[in-house]
Amino acid sequence: MFLCVQINHTGKELLFLIFKEITLRNYSSLHKTFYSLDNLATLRYTSKYHDLIAENRINFAISDLKLSGLLNCPKRSYYELSDLGKKALSELGTDITAKYVHSLPKYVEYQKQRK
Repeated sequence: MFLCVQINHTGKELLFLIFKEITLRNYSSLHKTFYSLDNLATLRYTSKYHDLIAENRINFAISDLKLSGLLNCPKRSYYELSDLGKKALSELGTDITAKYVHSLPKYVEYQKQRK
C-alpha cells in the first residue's frame, strides 16, 4: 500500500494512493461489481454522522501507523515514512498487518498510557 511514499504526502494524497492500491481478489463478479472502487469510496455508516466507511478505516490505520512510529507527521495532514517505517516496508513489503503494528514498542507503550 505504501510503495509510493519515498516522498512526503498530504492526507488527501495518501488517501488517494491507498484507494488506488486496493484490489479485490478472490471474489465473485457480483461482489466485485458491488464493491467496485467507486462504490467502496462512497459507502457510509448508518450512524447519525454517516461517515464514509473506507475513509474512516484508512484514517484509523494512518493513526495506528503514526502511534507505532512507522509514519511521521511533520505537520497536520502531511505524512512521511519514518526510518522504522522504511525498514518495515523493505522487510515486509505490503504485508504490514494490524497485528504487526500493534506489537511495536511505541504502540504498546501508547496503549499502556491510555489505561
